[in-house]
Amino acid sequence: MNLDHTPLQKNVLIIGYGSIGKKHHVALDHLGCNVSIHSKHLGNFSSIQHAIDKTSPDYIVVSSKTSDHEDDFLSIVNHGFSGPLLIEKPLFAHPSSKAVDRPKTFVGYNLRYLKEMEHLSHELQNETLLSAWIYAGQDLKKWRPNQCSKESYSAYHNQGGGVLRDLSHELDLIRFLFGKPHKVKCIGGKFSNVTVDSEDTYTCLFSTPRCPAIGLQLNYIDHTGQRFMIINTTEHTFTVDLISHTLKKNSSSNPMIFHDDIFSSYIYMHHEILTQKFPKACNMKQALDTVELIKVIEETNEQN
Repeated sequence: MNLDHTPLQKNVLIIGYGSIGKKHHVALDHLGCNVSIHSKHLGNFSSIQHAIDKTSPDYIVVSSKTSDHEDDFLSIVNHGFSGPLLIEKPLFAHPSSKAVDRPKTFVGYNLRYLKEMEHLSHELQNETLLSAWIYAGQDLKKWRPNQCSKESYSAYHNQGGGVLRDLSHELDLIRFLFGKPHKVKCIGGKFSNVTVDSEDTYTCLFSTPRCPAIGLQLNYIDHTGQRFMIINTTEHTFTVDLISHTLKKNSSSNPMIFHDDIFSSYIYMHHEILTQKFPKACNMKQALDTVELIKVIEETNEQN
């Protein structure tokens, strides 16, 4: 990991302290930050505004459940906090008329920071793209080992659950690598018993300015757990595995292996935001586009 190891010594407030909030805490500790927590379960502050007043944060991370993101964001804006703000993905559960494009607001699409994604993005710069297949599947029952899947917000549509929102990293990566989709066809729904009422599977087709044919599947039902991309260009085929962190070009028997892991991507993301260098951070406008894309996908599915 190529980072300046000087402790950043920033005051950080994390709002929401489930599994993802704890990951952010560990990453920020690694960077030498002073972390405070506001969580309904801990009860250490009466409100977000109280927490901001008491901790004087330089940086705020919102990692509450998806359905609370909009209210938490508005509480921070109404308080007048002007520092950098990171909201866990997706930005909001649904498009919002109250959303303002606040400066220095970012969304936690940390897969952009994986070294294999950085290398792939560089490789594709001078390529003519023809097609891509993107897949992310994991058994929801195995996702959070200490929690029954049906007790998780992921299992409930009205709490912001479902694969489109939980696995929206892939929607962000499509935009990051290929541009904003302008054609969308999808089918999806609740096809198993792993959720209560949220969608466990979606399969989509997209076309973007850079790539005319992109296939995507997101699901909660893959018993092996897989996350990969296959990208065809006029000259090459790239195969990227985001679990083994490998990148293969054409039929090479020796794929490139990247030794940084998912945890490192959180550290890179926070370091970039805290040092106010933003080459890869997902900004609010991009994240709002992803929220809109989720709406389009759901509407397209309803029309089938």
